[in-house]
Amino acid sequence: MWTRHSRRLNHINTTLNNLRQVPGSAFWNPRKFRAIWVGGARTLMPASRLARLWDIAAEVSSLDGAVVECGTYKGGSAFVLASRLRNKPIWLFDSWEGCPSSSEFDIDISGRLGQKGDFEASFDEFNKFLRHFPNQGKNVTAVRGWFENTLPTYKTRIGKISLLHLDGDWYESTKTCLECLFERVVDGGFIIIDDYGYWSGCRKAVDEFVKNTNWLIERLDDTQHMIHKIFASET
Repeated sequence: MWTRHSRRLNHINTTLNNLRQVPGSAFWNPRKFRAIWVGGARTLMPASRLARLWDIAAEVSSLDGAVVECGTYKGGSAFVLASRLRNKPIWLFDSWEGCPSSSEFDIDISGRLGQKGDFEASFDEFNKFLRHFPNQGKNVTAVRGWFENTLPTYKTRIGKISLLHLDGDWYESTKTCLECLFERVVDGGFIIIDDYGYWSGCRKAVDEFVKNTNWLIERLDDTQHMIHKIFASET
């Protein structure tokens, strides 16, 4: 009994903390507010970052190409993307077994080495949540497995990408995502790297990938960064 009440209190506290971080403008947009409210309970991303994800998604609404998220966890950020982009195909990739084995590079800002199984989430619970997505998730394809196995297989089926959201944490995971999917992001599209400022391995993979190119890594907050892929900047 106490355990159940304790979980409920923790959920309420988490929700209230997320609510405090919702930008004021979201309160005047019921769809945006609901997406952040519902999605916020199923992600480690703060409400401010979910609101930014919504805003960036709005910028690609007229672009050709699918939305791809690598590292879906419980589905909170995916819910925000699906709520804003109801008519785009959305591809979600995750092992739903947590992270794979880490490398020596995968250290967080506190100095902790990442561990295999970090950020594990239930695939069954995610599928139950998927039924609450707009259109009951009919425009969403969830692919379970390790990135190095799934992305090379599915990248051709995905085709063009307008928004690529990377939340894979580790060096090898991020590197695989960029190598497989970056070239498919269209002119004007976005690559959002959620953990650039938090996991050193993620940052290393991105820095190595853009080295000797003209692609710029833009800071959105201490952790979240992005690349706005405008072909005119690549010479």
